[in-house]
Amino acid sequence: MRVQFRIDHPSQVDRSVHAITALVSDGHRVGICVRHDDAVSARLEAAAFEHTVLTTSPPSPLGSTAQRLFGTVRLGRYTRAFDPSVIVSQSTPAVRAARRLTGARLVTWNEPTTADGEAISAELYGAAARYHADWSSPDEAVREHHSVDEPEAYTIARFTAKASPYNTPQEGLSRRTKQRLVETLATVGRVYVDNVDDPHPALAASRITVPPRETPDLACGASLVVTDSARVAVGSALCGAPTVYAHLAEGDPVPDPVDELAARDLVRLAVGDGEARSTVEVLAADTDREAIWERRLTRFREAIGDPTTELLEAVLGSTDDSRQATAATPPVDETGIEPT
Repeated sequence: MRVQFRIDHPSQVDRSVHAITALVSDGHRVGICVRHDDAVSARLEAAAFEHTVLTTSPPSPLGSTAQRLFGTVRLGRYTRAFDPSVIVSQSTPAVRAARRLTGARLVTWNEPTTADGEAISAELYGAAARYHADWSSPDEAVREHHSVDEPEAYTIARFTAKASPYNTPQEGLSRRTKQRLVETLATVGRVYVDNVDDPHPALAASRITVPPRETPDLACGASLVVTDSARVAVGSALCGAPTVYAHLAEGDPVPDPVDELAARDLVRLAVGDGEARSTVEVLAADTDREAIWERRLTRFREAIGDPTTELLEAVLGSTDDSRQATAATPPVDETGIEPT
């Protein structure tokens, strides 16, 4: 089968990454085309997926119109050359026109909802697919690179915003608060510290630099994660780690995926220095926190379903139980993804 993915948003990369891997592993041919979007291309490159960019960045409103026309033409040419059996995309006039060129079946990105009919954001749905336990497992190479061992309890502190006196627009936690948080985390187990201003001298040996995309690999098994990065907070919570999202100033908006997870008690929000300290202290003292988080995550996954399985069923038209054997997500055979 030849499957063409038209991807317009980073969340669609997250929703399709395991499905694309499974399709290629099963011998299907996959072609990926995107509109110009640096975030989309970065996600695809991180997953080692070759893709074709159909448009360039428009310099003006007039240029934007020209790019839409140019993108429509290029999409038609790409589709005619790839000759897909199935197209996975949003249903737009350009996509429908391209589909008619080959008679391919169109699978649209579904509106994500939970079992009780509650709508959730596309970003959270994509993250739920990327970090679903049935399809994703921690990358042991990442653990080995950072010398992170699972047998002993460990925690993670990751802050991207500098202390507010030195970088007012970001309004990060104070240096003293960050030191206190790290000291509190040390009562739980070994602390892995990333981007914290002046951590406690006794913890200097545990300081590591972890790219945000690698943090979930370390969060699987962590006893507690404290961060001001929304992406890290979402990934660690969906990997089952008790998570505190800190540094918010009163009135600052909370990113949708974090807010939705907080509503399900899968992320604790901490506004300002005092609340950050008290929240982390309470969680550090709760010896049952990991079991509680695991039960909550199980309920969330039961409500949201399995986005990867649902996408594969829509593409293939049937359920293939053997596909679950790809749960460890083997490396993508790049020859199965069509280049430009």
